[in-house]
Amino acid sequence: MEGSYTPKRTDVVLSVATLALAIVAVGAIAATSSTDEFVAWERHHNVLSWYVRPLFILPFCYFAYRRSLLGLVLTILALATSMFWFPAPEHTSPAVNEMLASEREYLTANWTLWKVAIALLIPGGFAALAVAFWRRSLVWGLVVINAMVLLKVAWTFLFSTEAGAMSHLPAAALGLAVCDALILYVIRRMRARSSPERPQPGENTMARRTGGSIAATRIAQNGGTNVDGKSAATQTGTFLGEFPYVRFGSGPENLVILPGITLDNEPPNRFAAWTYRLGFGRFARDYTVYVINRRRGMPPDYTTQDMAADCARVIKGELGPSHLMGFSTGGSIAQYVALDHPEALRSLVLVVSACRLSGEGRETCERWQALAREGRWQELRADMASVAVSGDRNKRLARVFIRVFGRFVFKVPSDPQDFLTTLEADLGHDTTGRLGEVSAPSLIIGGTEDPFFSEGLLRETAEKMPDATLRVYEGVGHGVPKERKRRYEQDALAFLNDHSGGSSGQRDRTNSPRTKEMR
Repeated sequence: MEGSYTPKRTDVVLSVATLALAIVAVGAIAATSSTDEFVAWERHHNVLSWYVRPLFILPFCYFAYRRSLLGLVLTILALATSMFWFPAPEHTSPAVNEMLASEREYLTANWTLWKVAIALLIPGGFAALAVAFWRRSLVWGLVVINAMVLLKVAWTFLFSTEAGAMSHLPAAALGLAVCDALILYVIRRMRARSSPERPQPGENTMARRTGGSIAATRIAQNGGTNVDGKSAATQTGTFLGEFPYVRFGSGPENLVILPGITLDNEPPNRFAAWTYRLGFGRFARDYTVYVINRRRGMPPDYTTQDMAADCARVIKGELGPSHLMGFSTGGSIAQYVALDHPEALRSLVLVVSACRLSGEGRETCERWQALAREGRWQELRADMASVAVSGDRNKRLARVFIRVFGRFVFKVPSDPQDFLTTLEADLGHDTTGRLGEVSAPSLIIGGTEDPFFSEGLLRETAEKMPDATLRVYEGVGHGVPKERKRRYEQDALAFLNDHSGGSSGQRDRTNSPRTKEMR
């Protein structure tokens, strides 16, 4: 097998010998030089070495792909000595001085267990990178590269001043961009060489009968495409000419997913389809999953109840009775689908969603409205990212990441009014007085620290629904789908499987309805 390749004996001997000589040389220099001379600290102030070092990732990947131990060792040695290559600058910017002073203070301070763990991420990252390319897994190698660089950037913002961290950012961003571009180019070339002939025009459109109705779909080629049923292709399309969707999985029953609010409500492209499959792929093993977005161009006074009518029209007209899972705003919409269109549902799952917003949630939505109306998009995205995670440090990292990289990744929304309309619908949502009308078996999942839907609101929602199961996770907020991904998937799948096969809403209810809860 390709992954079980054994290095040649000569390659191993030369690698070990080279590494041994390097260790001897380092020991000799360390024994005869001062600390500053040994680490060439003044030369480290030359930012040219900062721009060069990320580029060593490319030869490292190349030699790993060629399975050359000697090449890997030589690349590591070149990387370690690269700060010697450039002379000390005559003048150094204060920002660079701040960055290196923070780095030096960090290295010379007491080493605790967690600092050792952080330090081990460096050799661990290179080891993972070598394994990925050694096994010819370029995509996973690309993931490791991005993780390594982003962790380094995060470290600079956590332990250095903002000015110092910003002085390091251009070198890291440029190096990452070059590495990503070249590796993506290689991946594309390799796939082009190995792919079969392109289909003729019109061959990528097909009619698929799902749940008793026919839906026109367009193959996006983001997932598996075997016709043996092992892995159905990821497909994108539009229902009724105005409701974009992503479809994947090939289970016997449909699972419709309504995502939460987003700043951009664009039709899903290939990358969006891939992220949906990555996020909800576990459900695709047992169900045919449809992620359906809200239609664009909603009137300013559109409510979650109006959006639910749209969703029900799609389900009843295109899919037939389906399991429905709503996240945050999508959960608010799903509640009205269950209330006004019960015949469209087999079961209902609400994730980080409740009958109405909490006081803190309302304040957050109103703050977002103000930021959107003032066009402060970068600040708005940073705020939205921070509320999606738990813990002060994670919130700070999320804000820093968006503020630093958001300007390069995100653009100004093409239709800000859509976002404002959805926010207004969230603020006006309240199903408290109608929860007793929900006839579908329901599962409610949330966290104790959710700023939008407090634990009290989650309990109130579950208690007022006739057939509801409540799952509350300790120490997590609105980021349950990411921070408790495995657990929420297990709970949701167990619930869905219990209500599959036509049994939904038809179970024997000799006992009085009650709310079940598990932390």
